[in-house]
Amino acid sequence: MLGHLQPADLLSVQVKDQDEAKAVLAAMWLYLDGLDEAHRIVQAVVGPTGAFWHAIMHRLEGDFSNAKYWYHRCETHRCMKLLGTVATDVVGKEAARDPAVQHIVAGEWNADAFVDLVASIHDKPDDPRFTAAVRLQQIEWHTLFQHCVHEAVGAAE
Repeated sequence: MLGHLQPADLLSVQVKDQDEAKAVLAAMWLYLDGLDEAHRIVQAVVGPTGAFWHAIMHRLEGDFSNAKYWYHRCETHRCMKLLGTVATDVVGKEAARDPAVQHIVAGEWNADAFVDLVASIHDKPDDPRFTAAVRLQQIEWHTLFQHCVHEAVGAAE
């Protein structure tokens, strides 16, 4: 169904920022595990938002060094600060006691530490940190998606 949609088709109001609208479509592809489709879209999105989705996409496909490269290109994205403020609540106090998780959620969002955590547990669903990593990925996706929708339509966050 997504294959025939244009970015503006996803939003019920006029698009004011085409790149952010493209990012919304890329996010939907990522949500449905359409990595190739998302990759084609984010390659055309210039700036921190495109780099952020690019990082998430590469992390999801297991290309961890490339994910870190793209995270470094979006370090100043406003969602990075927002993620840092909500991450501890997302993973809960028990998971935050784990040094690897704590390194991610202490202070500002630490994307490199997050990639390292995902890399260390991505094939280990029984690892006690697996649930925290999944929850962090969900909040990261949701936060960036919401940002893109707001920016695409010119709404205040």
